Amino acid sequence: MALVSGISLDPEAAIGVTKRPPPKWVDGVDEIQYDVGRIKQKMKELASLHDKHLNRPTLDDSSEEEHAIEITTQEITQLFHRCQRAVQALPSRARACSEQEGRLLGNVVASLAQALQELSTSFRHAQSGYLKRMKNREERSQHFFDTSVPLMDDGDDNTLYHRGFTEDQLVLVEQNTLMVEEREREIRQIVQSISDLNEIFRDL
Repeated sequence: MALVSGISLDPEAAIGVTKRPPPKWVDGVDEIQYDVGRIKQKMKELASLHDKHLNRPTLDDSSEEEHAIEITTQEITQLFHRCQRAVQALPSRARACSEQEGRLLGNVVASLAQALQELSTSFRHAQSGYLKRMKNREERSQHFFDTSVPLMDDGDDNTLYHRGFTEDQLVLVEQNTLMVEEREREIRQIVQSISDLNEIFRDL
């Protein structure tokens, strides 16, 4: 059986049982470890999506990438939810056990909880880093936009044309407005994912 933070999770080796089947909670440990592996893999995929998204020449026309980022973030958060519930449920899956087996189960639960806490901290840091990078890029993009397209006064619908704006510049104004709205939505989602993780592990 696998190791969690250096603790052997082989109940037969730890308890000295050779003939009876392993405790029921062992299956739960296997399921949690499998999901932990999925979380790690999904986090790698998300980091790749973040880099791809931020390294685009422009932030427009990236709705597919943003959708993939949103879905992957939700999947990771759901896996954390499931692991948290499974760890809390492990003691209830234990049959009447010996003192030695009870100590082993306690060590396993503590080790799994610590591993999940560390993983969730890593995920929150990654989300915060992505949020910071995205804001920095947005500020640079906005600065370029501000210097490329003169500020306009309030007026009638033809103000832009009266100022000599070309069709391309009008399109740029509209695209920039849509991009800002999209970035704000994405930022809210990132902040929510961080908040969700804080809530998940508050009582673990």
